[in-house]
Amino acid sequence: MRIDAWALNSMHQILCHQRYAIALECIPSALARFVFLGYTLECLHIGALSSINPVLEVQPMNFPGPLKIILLAFCFFSLSVAAGADQLKIRAAFTTWEPYGYLENGKATGFEIEIFRNVMDQMGIPVTFVNRPWKRCLFEVSRGQSDAVISALQTPEREKYMFFPKENISTSCTALFTVSGKEISFDGSFESLKPYTISITDGFSYGSAFDAAAFLQKEPVTTTEQVVAKVLLGRNDIGIGDVYVINAITRKMRNREKIRFLFPLVHTQKLYVGFSKANGFQNLTNQFSNALSEFKRTDEYLLILKKYGLE
Repeated sequence: MRIDAWALNSMHQILCHQRYAIALECIPSALARFVFLGYTLECLHIGALSSINPVLEVQPMNFPGPLKIILLAFCFFSLSVAAGADQLKIRAAFTTWEPYGYLENGKATGFEIEIFRNVMDQMGIPVTFVNRPWKRCLFEVSRGQSDAVISALQTPEREKYMFFPKENISTSCTALFTVSGKEISFDGSFESLKPYTISITDGFSYGSAFDAAAFLQKEPVTTTEQVVAKVLLGRNDIGIGDVYVINAITRKMRNREKIRFLFPLVHTQKLYVGFSKANGFQNLTNQFSNALSEFKRTDEYLLILKKYGLE
C-alpha cells in the first residue's frame, strides 16, 4: 500500500526545528521556499523513510535532471542559510528607563534587558543592544534599522510596523506625580487636570484615554529624567511615568521625598518586545514568545526579578 505518512512526519520534524524555520523564513520568495521544501522532502525520502516504517511502499519522486540541478542549488543555498542561522544577530533598541533598561558602565542592563538576553541566549541568537531616545527606537524598528524594540505597549499604530508576541515581557504601572506639598488632586478624571501643565516623554503611550485627551496641556521632552527634572524645578505642574522608573530616578537624585504620586493609577498595561515587520521576523516572534513563556517558569527568571526588587 502506498501512503504519504512519511511526508507528514518529515514535514512536522523539519518545521518544528527552530533553525530550519528561521532559514526558511530567510529565503526571499515563496517560490524559492516551495522549491527548497520539495527538495528537502526528496532528500528525506531517500534517506529516512525506512526508519519511519519499512513496510511502506514508497516511490521516488523522480524529478527531471535539470530540475534536480536547480533543486540541488537551492538546497545548498538554503543549507548555508540554515548553517548561518546560528549566527543570526538581533539588534535590539531600548531607551533609558531604569530599572527596565539602562546603561551601566556602558553596558546594557535592567531586568527586561536581562530577561531578553537570557531568552535569546537559550534560542542561540546573539544580541546587540543599542540605547536610543524612545522615538528613535520606534523609528529604527519601523525602518528595519533595528530588529526589535524592548518595552513597548501594543497599540494599533505600532502594529503597523511591529510583530508582537503573545507573551509580554513585563507589566507597567503608570501614574501622575507632582512635587510634595503642591495642592493638586486627581480623582481619575483627566478633566480635573485641565489647569495644569503635564510633562510627558515624547513618543510614549500612556494608555488610549490619556493619549486621546487633547485638551490637556502636555509638554513633551526626550527622556523620563527630563520629565522628573521639569517637575522638581517647577517648570511643569505634573509629570507622568512608570512608578518603578520614577522611583528609581528620584532615589538616584536623592529627591524621592520631594515628589508624591497622584492616585488612582493612570493605567496598568503589559509591555512587549516588538519585532520589526520590515525585517520579516514573524516566525522569530512566535518562537521568542514560546521561549519567553518557558523562561518565566524558571528559577533564573525569579532571581532576575529579585535582583531588581520586583519579586
